[in-house]
Amino acid sequence: MSIPEPLTRLFNEIDQNKSKYINNLKEAVAIPSVSAWPDKRPEIKRMVEWTAEKLKKLGVEVTLHDVGTQILSDGKKLPLPPVLFGTYKTGENKKTRKITNYMVADPVMTRGQYYVGFTLWKHIKQLVKRFR
Repeated sequence: MSIPEPLTRLFNEIDQNKSKYINNLKEAVAIPSVSAWPDKRPEIKRMVEWTAEKLKKLGVEVTLHDVGTQILSDGKKLPLPPVLFGTYKTGENKKTRKITNYMVADPVMTRGQYYVGFTLWKHIKQLVKRFR
């Protein structure tokens, strides 16, 4: 069975832009946006803003919405990161696309310790987020 033409074009586009996509992924992974750590809250906001800028460059109409604050168990109040809404209008007679995504990383616990790495590296043929 052959691959449909639209998929063939998509796969070719991905292959032609592979290094650009990997570099974007490296930039994203380098932002330490760990949602489980309150001290990383500014990094989560930076991740949302980084994503908004990337989407704007693609022609997506982006809005960021404040959703208030979070009260931690110790009573400390932290601002929640903004929620990103994106709309991609493809034409008068075409459907509008809505974009949603979750853009934070969570740490991995190994042997009782948290390991978080913010470096993308290649292992065989896979891209892996490296944990230190």
